[in-house]
Amino acid sequence: MAEADGFNPTWLDRLAGSDPGWGIHELYARLQGGAHPIPTLEAQTVLRSLGYDNVGTPDAVVSAISEFTEDYESVVGHASVGTPYEVPLYAEIDEFFRLVQTADRDIINAQLTGPYAALFRPLIGHRVHTSSADPIEWDGVDELIESHVDARDSGAYDDLETAHWGGTHIESWKWQFAEYFEDVIHAQFDLTELTTAEIPQFFAAIEEPDADFDAVSNVPAKMMGGQFHRLTWQDIVAHCHDNPADAAAVLGDLYNEDLPIVDRLNEFYEFFHHLTTRADNDRSPGSLLRAATALLMYAYPDRHITFQYRRMDHFFGAYSTLDGLDTGFGRVKFGVNCGRRRRLRASFEQSLARHC
Repeated sequence: MAEADGFNPTWLDRLAGSDPGWGIHELYARLQGGAHPIPTLEAQTVLRSLGYDNVGTPDAVVSAISEFTEDYESVVGHASVGTPYEVPLYAEIDEFFRLVQTADRDIINAQLTGPYAALFRPLIGHRVHTSSADPIEWDGVDELIESHVDARDSGAYDDLETAHWGGTHIESWKWQFAEYFEDVIHAQFDLTELTTAEIPQFFAAIEEPDADFDAVSNVPAKMMGGQFHRLTWQDIVAHCHDNPADAAAVLGDLYNEDLPIVDRLNEFYEFFHHLTTRADNDRSPGSLLRAATALLMYAYPDRHITFQYRRMDHFFGAYSTLDGLDTGFGRVKFGVNCGRRRRLRASFEQSLARHC
C-alpha cells in the first residue's frame, strides 16, 4: 500500500470481505502521508452536514473531499504551511473534519475565551441537542392576560402616573428604554459585530443614555434587581472593560439570533461564571442568566424576556402543568428548560393572540 501508485480494489477482497472497506481506504490514504484525500466516517458525517449528499461510499467521499478542498483553500488556504507542525493539505483537512465531528459542547465552551477561541468559536451551534418535554398546558392564564390587556389599554405602560401601580412606582421606563435601544443603540452599534474599541462605548450607552431619558438611570442594573444581582452586573461590566476583545466576541455571539440560544447563553456563562464562584461572595450563577436575558430582551423585545427565577417559577407552578423551573445555570438542566420555553412560547402566544 505504501508503495502503490493508486488504490488496488483487490485489497478489499483480501482484507475487507463483504465490508465496504472504509478502514482499508483510510489506511491506504494515510500511508500516502496526506498526499491524497483521506476518506473517513468522520469526513462523511461532516461533509453531509456541509451539504454534500452523495457521500455514501469511500470513493464518493474522496470525490467530495477533492471538491471541498477548493472551498477550503479559497477561505483558509493551507493553514499549517510554514509552521513547526506543517502537514500536507489533505492531512490538514482531515484534522479539520475530526475537530468539527468530535468537539462537543463542553469542549467548545471551555475553549471560547482561551488562546484557541478563534478556532472553536465558529463551531458554536454546529450540532445542537435539546431534550424533549411534555407540552405545557395552562389553567387561569386567560384571566391574567385579560387583566394585563385592560391595564395596558388604560395607559398603565404609557405615562409616568403611579396610580396604576398602587401609587408607589412607575413602569413606563421599560418601554422608554426599549425605544431608546431601538432608536439609538441599534443605530450606533452592529450588535453582532461589536469591536474591542466599542465595548466601553456600548456599556456607557446602555447604562447612562445621552438621550432624554429621565425615568430611571442604569436600566440594566435595575432589571437585575437585588443587591447581589446588581453587584454581579457591576462585575460583568468591569470584566468586559478589562477584556474588551473577548467581551466583544461573546456579546456579538449573544446577539446573533442565527446561533442556537442554548449555545449563546452557555458561552456567556463560560466567560463570566468565575464572577459568581469567588470565595468572597455568595452570588448565584443565576445572576448571569438574568443579565444575559436582560441584554437580549431590550435588543429583541419581541423574542426574549428577562429571566427572573422566583417570579417565573411561581408563575409556572401556579398556572401551568409544570411544578416549576429548575434552578441555576446548569448546562444540562438549562437545555431541558430551553425546550420547555419554546413550547411555552408557542402556547402563550396562542393565548395572547386571542386577546391582542
